[in-house]
Amino acid sequence: MARKLLILVLVALALYPPPSPTHAQGDAKTWLLNQINTLRGQLGIHGYALNGALGAAAQQHSEYMASTGDISHTESNGSTPSSRAAANGYTGKFVSENIYGGTLATAADAWNFWINSAVHYAGLTNSRNNEIGIGVAASERGTFFTLVFGYGTGVDAPPAPQPPSDNPAPNPTSPPVPQAPPPTRRPPTLTFTPSPTIPTFTPTVTWTFTPTWTATASTTPAPATKVPIVLPTAAVVVAQAIDSPAPTMVEDAPSSTPTRASQGLEATATGDLRDLLPYLLFGQVILLGIGVVSLVMRKK
Repeated sequence: MARKLLILVLVALALYPPPSPTHAQGDAKTWLLNQINTLRGQLGIHGYALNGALGAAAQQHSEYMASTGDISHTESNGSTPSSRAAANGYTGKFVSENIYGGTLATAADAWNFWINSAVHYAGLTNSRNNEIGIGVAASERGTFFTLVFGYGTGVDAPPAPQPPSDNPAPNPTSPPVPQAPPPTRRPPTLTFTPSPTIPTFTPTVTWTFTPTWTATASTTPAPATKVPIVLPTAAVVVAQAIDSPAPTMVEDAPSSTPTRASQGLEATATGDLRDLLPYLLFGQVILLGIGVVSLVMRKK
């Protein structure tokens, strides 16, 4: 039984050998070229013509990415898409490049990425360029794809092919599996609105409040000052009048007749005593009243 199974496996391998890497890469290149030119035809743009020099530059860069894993447009030696195309004998101009790669990358993955990226979509649909080179390389790091576009004078660009009913994307690491072609999408619209930042300077006024004090007149009267009022008593006044010496006459000359000045002084002294007499009598009456009240209170 085991021998029969071994014979069947050997026959199957002989009849259906696994695709070689070169064959798979060739299928991926053809599929990509058909996808690109079909898209250009739908947009009314002429197709790309394959160019050997651009193809050599694209294959060289794909092999570089497969060996290093460096997915970049600039290689470690400083070469660029334009310099690599020129080094491989390309005499055209306007050289540009699309790249894609990864561990599980396929041609369909590369195509979906390019048509959904504005900058890569522009390379696919550039109406000025008319030539293309395609490179595909695989290694343990994955599969890597390169498209190199250019413009050559005197090149008759082919018409865009009609889309086939079934155009599956080949996988370099496995036999082709029939699948529907990836949808053709319009690239995302990139909008850029510059927003310049203009420095502005607005002075800030700093205001410091300074309190002021305004004196307010007060209507509250000042407290009264108690000053004892001493009323002169009649006895004291009389005693002062008796004890005080009589006014003397001042004579300026030896004359027996008083002068007008001395007469005026005498009259003034006499008048003052007469003026005080009512006050003396009033004070004496008060003193008598106080004495009577005191006696009455004592008797009670």
